[in-house]
Amino acid sequence: MELCRETSMLTDVQYVRASKSQGQEDYLYYVWKDLDTGEKYLGKIPQFKIPLYYTKPEFRDYDYPQEFKEINKCDKRFVRYRHVLSDIARDIGPSGKRFLSNCFNTKEYKKLNDLYKYPYVFGADIDPRAYFMVEWNNKLKNDMEKPVTRAFLDIECDTIEIVGMKDVATCPIDLITVIDGDNKVSHTFCLMGRSYPEKDLRFATEDRIEKENTKREMYANRAIQEAEFVKNLDKFKAMLHDTFDENYGSFDYRFYFFTDELKLLESVFKLIHGLKKDNILVWNLGFDIPDIIERLERLGRNPLDVICHKDFPNKECWYKKDHRTSDPKERKDWFYCTSYSVWRDQMTDYASIRKGGKTLRSLRLTDIAKKEIGDTKLGYAEEGSLKNLAYMNYAKYVMYNIKDVLLQYGIEEKTEDLYTTYSYFSENACPHENVFKQTKILESLQYSAYLAQGFIPGNNINIGTSDDPEEENKSFEGAIVGDPLLIGRVGNVYDGKKTNNMFDLCIDMDMGSFYPSTVISHNITQSAMYFKVIIDPKQFKPAGGKLKVNTITDHPRLPTLISTFKGEDISKEVFDNLQTRDYLSFGHKWFNLPNITELFTKYKKKRSIMKYYEE
Repeated sequence: MELCRETSMLTDVQYVRASKSQGQEDYLYYVWKDLDTGEKYLGKIPQFKIPLYYTKPEFRDYDYPQEFKEINKCDKRFVRYRHVLSDIARDIGPSGKRFLSNCFNTKEYKKLNDLYKYPYVFGADIDPRAYFMVEWNNKLKNDMEKPVTRAFLDIECDTIEIVGMKDVATCPIDLITVIDGDNKVSHTFCLMGRSYPEKDLRFATEDRIEKENTKREMYANRAIQEAEFVKNLDKFKAMLHDTFDENYGSFDYRFYFFTDELKLLESVFKLIHGLKKDNILVWNLGFDIPDIIERLERLGRNPLDVICHKDFPNKECWYKKDHRTSDPKERKDWFYCTSYSVWRDQMTDYASIRKGGKTLRSLRLTDIAKKEIGDTKLGYAEEGSLKNLAYMNYAKYVMYNIKDVLLQYGIEEKTEDLYTTYSYFSENACPHENVFKQTKILESLQYSAYLAQGFIPGNNINIGTSDDPEEENKSFEGAIVGDPLLIGRVGNVYDGKKTNNMFDLCIDMDMGSFYPSTVISHNITQSAMYFKVIIDPKQFKPAGGKLKVNTITDHPRLPTLISTFKGEDISKEVFDNLQTRDYLSFGHKWFNLPNITELFTKYKKKRSIMKYYEE
């Protein structure tokens, strides 16, 4: 299918590194949708290249990294993304090649980032996905309304055999519901027919034997309930309609029964691959996805072959856990999966979007659902625990799972958070995993804005110097924060729809980040600096010089020097005083000119003399 600017919608961009195990080169994938037909397509670019801009030899009259460079002063060179650092090392020359070789020989790979400090290369640290998105926006972006399709998923695990902490090895996934939120179809996959696993109880205590007998009875009871559930499936569907239609509308409830967990999991992902939704939403993705991956591995299947779509030649399937924080609104977990669908954690998206508003006491699904749609999870107080529910009331267990996914659907219908995340992705040319990372958004916006003006930005010379590049300042204590949800949809029109969080001709002067705001308002930038003022404190009397300075340090009761005159430069204090525009005080302090009292005294004396001669 040929791309058409008027009807094309970019839904995802992925970059997968070369894989020796799969015998595949690196690939950049882009997933797009035809807005006329709704069909989705996959673009594949092997050995993806990005442009590097090297300062032309005749303009290399500096030896320090610069913020940007005029494109017409650079030679543009397209380089495979995986070879960017090698190319920079080659341009440096023999010393660069030796440095590159030493980093690999000593396995000090973080030091490779020092190559970005090479002052004659620009645009080298751009994310390949962001670069592709900038190019897409320049050539193919349109103003058509872009509907974002979505499905919702939740799993349940059979924990009857666990003792203490949950163990994936003994907790099969026995229930999964996937809801197609656009067509209002609910798909529930049920694992049935599990038998009690016989154990060697010859040396067990009477208490242990009694517990195992009780457990054997629970297995038998569940088998009976499962059979009744299948037999009375139509009645159960009618009960679902009676229970949920008023709040969520009428869904087509479909059920699939399995006695093999692996076949159940394969069928779930076969459905997901067929739906090709733009997004799969899971509440607390960090629970469901690692469980699914580990269960597939324990069942003898490679998750790449089940979870990933077959259309992607070089596949990846792994979950990145952010161990730096447990706070959902700060967490940067991500599921890397070569698929037509983007897997999103609905809980962390919800928290991140509302990060600047009122602190959320709880992000449990039942609490957020109560807050947003006035509904909660299905209770199981009579059964005592979710573990028992699966064996004491199987129909209620299935309903519990379905309702959880309906709550997810209801929350998204109310909040439209997916529209927000897609806007961040599309408008900022920022990959999905980075839409809540301000530094990454600014990198993409800077790259695009500079190119449009004939410049190319320099590299981030601080890259690799911090373990937490996304660490942000603490909030300003005592600040009053308005609820952003109260803002009406009166902002800019994007993708055919007005927003409530994007506006032209406005700027946020945040007193919580006073220095960055000052940089913006005063256009402070290294490239606009003509020279640096250095004022030697040794020329003033407090530091042993000849010039008088009228400060408290000149007072006879304070013979020791204060910190202002201990360093090698006092220009900061001098210009801070100048910027107050209190020129009389400034002149008196630094140039020993008369202060206001002295001026007034001289004025009175002069008036007296003039009056004397007039008389």
